[in-house]
Amino acid sequence: MGYISIYRKWRPQSFSEIVGQDDIVKTLKNALKANRLSHAYMFCGPRGTGKTSTARILAKAINCKNREKDKNNPEPCNVCENCISITNGTNVDVIEIDAASHRGVEPTRELIDRVNYLPNFLKKKVYIIDEVHMLTDAAFNTLLKTLEEPPEHVIFILATTEPNKVIPTILSRCQRFNFKPITSDSITGKLKTIASAENIDINDAALSLISKYSGGSQRDANVILEKLASLDEGKIKVEDVAALLGAVDFEILFELANIIIERNISEALFFEYRLQASYQNLRVFVEEFINHLQTLFVIKNYESAYEILNINAEYKEKYSDQSKLITNDGLQFYIDLFSDLYKELKISEGSRILFKSALIKAVTHIGTKYENKEKINNAVFDEKISVFDKELKNVNFRIFEIQKNLDNISGWINKKSINAENTEIKKEQPPVAAEKPVEKKESSTVNSSQEKQKNTEGSSGKEEPEHITDKSASSSSGSPSDMIKSNWDKICNAIKSKQRGIPLCAMFVEARKIKINKNSILFYLPNNNQFHKDNLNKAENIEKIEISIKEIIGKEFKVSFFFENEGEDFISIKGVPDSIKKAGSVLPKPAEKNETKADDGKEAIKEQIMNQYSKIREKPGKDNDFNNTENSNDNKVEEYNYLEKKFGIKEKKSGN
Repeated sequence: MGYISIYRKWRPQSFSEIVGQDDIVKTLKNALKANRLSHAYMFCGPRGTGKTSTARILAKAINCKNREKDKNNPEPCNVCENCISITNGTNVDVIEIDAASHRGVEPTRELIDRVNYLPNFLKKKVYIIDEVHMLTDAAFNTLLKTLEEPPEHVIFILATTEPNKVIPTILSRCQRFNFKPITSDSITGKLKTIASAENIDINDAALSLISKYSGGSQRDANVILEKLASLDEGKIKVEDVAALLGAVDFEILFELANIIIERNISEALFFEYRLQASYQNLRVFVEEFINHLQTLFVIKNYESAYEILNINAEYKEKYSDQSKLITNDGLQFYIDLFSDLYKELKISEGSRILFKSALIKAVTHIGTKYENKEKINNAVFDEKISVFDKELKNVNFRIFEIQKNLDNISGWINKKSINAENTEIKKEQPPVAAEKPVEKKESSTVNSSQEKQKNTEGSSGKEEPEHITDKSASSSSGSPSDMIKSNWDKICNAIKSKQRGIPLCAMFVEARKIKINKNSILFYLPNNNQFHKDNLNKAENIEKIEISIKEIIGKEFKVSFFFENEGEDFISIKGVPDSIKKAGSVLPKPAEKNETKADDGKEAIKEQIMNQYSKIREKPGKDNDFNNTENSNDNKVEEYNYLEKKFGIKEKKSGN
């Protein structure tokens, strides 16, 4: 027997050999097993997908003699007389008609006349009409009645690549099967089998390129393989396939995409030179590169991308990796850029100049505008967030340390005030008379400090109601200025109870003079306390002070702070807040003269300490002892030593 073409030699002869049409094969097998065959079938699909081969296999399976013995096996045996004659095309009961050459009414009438005759050798007479869409409307109408109600011994199998040209009345009378293009993986697998059996030496990359350019047609792929086998007796390479088909290698597409992503201008220019030296058709190449970019976009934006893309398994990982290196904006621009280039190449003669210009534009300008901009913006944004987080942590830590230092200083001031008062009392009173009362009051001082720890609301040496519920001030007689002066300690305690109220109260007590105009209270600070004035006039601090005054006085006032040289006719506020005098309030009351001296001493100490503390707080950087959070324990000792040296007072040691 002479040489037979590969596509004819390797035509499927059983259902198991049909490639890429698993659903259709499964349906036909089940119909054969259950003996539920239709009188007419319509096989639709692109060329080379197995329509005619499936029709012949179905005709063999229907008339196979060995299947009559085992009806559960839908496969034809291919060894019985009926199967062999159908395979060879010599059986008169299987009639194949080319509708392209028999498209008129007369051939259709002859077919109808022969339909009524019983089959000569087979159980069923099978009519296979290929390219049925080529029949004229008159021929379709002639065939319509017979196709709707054919004799029991006849089965029609119609095949077409354009089902849209078949009239609806014919389609509605047939059981339709849509043959889909065969995937690249399936074609590559079949080509490997054929190449191995035919002793054709070809690498996998070349087979993948053949499957891509076969367009989903197994027959076209077989024809290309046969042509390559005749081209060279040695091993067939990708370059051979590209030269024969004018095709573009996958690796070249990946290479160009990487050059653009990396913005390597020198590699881009060398790539353009190599492409021109290979005499590659630029229109074909640009079209394939656009398809490559579109594939990357689908993979990047669709979870199950490989279910809708026809990509060989060996390239799936490369596509996934490359899609992660490029942004959506970049892909969209590159697709638009090369799509415009493709349109220009159709009508322009200077294709090389246009391609080089587009390539330079893609490498130099677009990568910077789309990809780098997004990466740089993200990096800068992340860096700013990181710096902000660190600064926020440092600020929170410094605030915590300042709050702790203020609490320690407040306690230290109270302790020094007690020592100062005890010193003044001892100087004014006889030693014998003062000995016992001092001991008693010292013990009561300890008790009062313990009561302070238990009662967060705070109370002075004598018992007082909580400032929030105290309404006695509002009902007491006197002018507002008298009410402010008489309830000064309670107002200070109310301010300290607010959030971050302790430092606010420390600044508030610097206001020693007031002036009341109807519903406004003007507090006057020493002229050098600019820091206190600025902070006290902040909206949030004004609100806390106004609320505290309302809680104690029972009346709303608008509060503002000024320097003493900015006002006149103001009233001095006498007395010292509880934070300074509460420990000394438990001491026995001396004579009027002694009491005045003690008050004056406390007032002087307190004013000097708070003024000095304000100056220290305003010093920036290393000179600011209270804002330096490092070595906090050493700083506290230095602060205490500094204050003792400044004011000539000594801390009372335990046990003395």
